[in-house]
Amino acid sequence: MSEHDDADWIFTSGTTGKPKAVALTHGGSVACGIQAMPLWGLDATSVHQSFAPFFTSTGCHTNLLSCLAAGCTLAVEPDFHVVRTLERMARWGTTSTFLINSTMQLLFDRVGDDALAALELPALRRICHGGQPGGPAFYRRLWALAQRMGVELTNVYGLTEGGTAGTMLTPAEHTIALERMGSFGLSI
Repeated sequence: MSEHDDADWIFTSGTTGKPKAVALTHGGSVACGIQAMPLWGLDATSVHQSFAPFFTSTGCHTNLLSCLAAGCTLAVEPDFHVVRTLERMARWGTTSTFLINSTMQLLFDRVGDDALAALELPALRRICHGGQPGGPAFYRRLWALAQRMGVELTNVYGLTEGGTAGTMLTPAEHTIALERMGSFGLSI
């Protein structure tokens, strides 16, 4: 077996809406796990919580393999539920979590900023968000919440075809990104 051999095939609809198999190699899968360790902020003491299903690249590569590489705990959520997810974070001692932007929006809408900021989550160090676009108001609201909670933010967007997290915004880059948010580049 070679690092260039297929490790698995993951089906994705991409931008076409028609499912297609994407072959990911052993080398690419391992690289994804190693590359995601700093994204989640993982070390051997970490508890990373995610509800990403294992039939996705996030579930089987970015989450699972990064926790394996770090030698830490992956707390697998059976589903996303506003109340139960937060309860599990407290009970499991979650240190980092990945929430797609729509789940963060659900937390804002159903729990509220003040109640989220007041949660007893002493182990939580980092929230990674992304996987979907969000507007300037959403990102500013999330930044304000993270400041109140005393946690770091990372942002990630990737594609199954790439096998890795793709682009990443580190905790240190968030303030710069918030200042630069707006109309940059050329509209096509």
